[in-house]
Amino acid sequence: MAKKRLDVNWKREIRKEDLKPAVKRYQRYLVDKGLRASTIPMYVLRVTKYLEFSGTDSPNADDFAKFRDHLHDMKLSRSTINNYSFSIKKYHEMLGQEVNFTFIKPNNTIPYYFDGDDITKIFNACSNIKHHAMLKTLFYASLRASEVCNLDDADVDLKALTIYVRGGKGGKDGLVFMTDDCAKTLRRYLEVRAPLTIDVQYKKRSR
Repeated sequence: MAKKRLDVNWKREIRKEDLKPAVKRYQRYLVDKGLRASTIPMYVLRVTKYLEFSGTDSPNADDFAKFRDHLHDMKLSRSTINNYSFSIKKYHEMLGQEVNFTFIKPNNTIPYYFDGDDITKIFNACSNIKHHAMLKTLFYASLRASEVCNLDDADVDLKALTIYVRGGKGGKDGLVFMTDDCAKTLRRYLEVRAPLTIDVQYKKRSR
């Protein structure tokens, strides 16, 4: 009588609660390395999925290779696989391990760009002056959404047509330029914007 092979999963099962200390440590590690606050959550999310797949908070190079194969099997985009790999590489660096991977070159296809008519239609569809000003600042100054949300009044010079960006790409500050049209829209918004007030008493109580 032939022996029947046991269908046993030898990989250690791990609960999400068991991963929390490692994930929290990884988050602090990224902060110490100077990664942007808006970037860290995606790094943490990718690594959490990696640890769940590996079944351990101390994976090795073989686990990394198996997870990469899994991402390929899922037919994910090249950029997504690269992003997962960079996040996981940082985790192994935290563990004092060096893992390498082959960077997948993006497709050499020409991306689609909005033409002038497309941009005009997008701007015209936005009737809220605040949103209109944010959208034009995003487009004409080539800013990220997080960079626009971090702007203060003092960062915008409507006369010089410049915007001071704090904590841009790579955590660096920089100066970008805007167009006259963008500046006009920002002036209109600032004229109708409700005055900003700070509750000094509340600030004192919250300290």
